[in-house]
Amino acid sequence: MTIPKPPTPQGVSALLKRAGFERADRPVRGGMCSGFRVSTVYAREGAVRVKHLFWSMRATPEQHAAKLAPYAKAIAEAGWSVETAEYELIVTAGKADR
Repeated sequence: MTIPKPPTPQGVSALLKRAGFERADRPVRGGMCSGFRVSTVYAREGAVRVKHLFWSMRATPEQHAAKLAPYAKAIAEAGWSVETAEYELIVTAGKADR
């Protein structure tokens, strides 16, 4: 088994978009639309953060978990490791620490 290349925000974002998930990048009146947001984790080399933004920003931890679970599945199927936190996923190329 080969270890995949370290993830990039662009690569993870493109993967999720191809999987049919909506990006939270289209502004709507008064804020952002719902969807995923991918960014670099600057404190951790080779790591990417995936969050789900809700239009109302009043989501419960259970709602976050329900939105993040399909993202985690798609990312893991692509060969990256996914660590699940309460409001985000951390994607790395290493072994999963779930």
